[in-house]
Amino acid sequence: MRVNWQQRLRNVADQYIIRQSSKPRVWEIAKFSDDYEPTAVYNVKQHGKNYSCDCPGYWRQKNKDEHKHIRLVQFWRENLEEEHGFSLWFEGPDIEYTKMYEV
Repeated sequence: MRVNWQQRLRNVADQYIIRQSSKPRVWEIAKFSDDYEPTAVYNVKQHGKNYSCDCPGYWRQKNKDEHKHIRLVQFWRENLEEEHGFSLWFEGPDIEYTKMYEV
């Protein structure tokens, strides 16, 4: 089912948009809680097979592999492989997405 991304943003609490940084093995994650401006921007870095995130929650989390920003980047890299154009969100334990330019 095709979903209008603007309508989806209004219906879901937190949306995430990921893009490759200008630095190698670094991704920027913008968190949106409304339609227009990001409420936060985080950086996820890959170190060999491991990842780290610069958000405050990463350092408090015991199991770093379950960190939501790292999960988003891994999902994006494994399943979408496009530079931009996707909005992602959590639906329970699952990650959902839609193309932002769909009408």
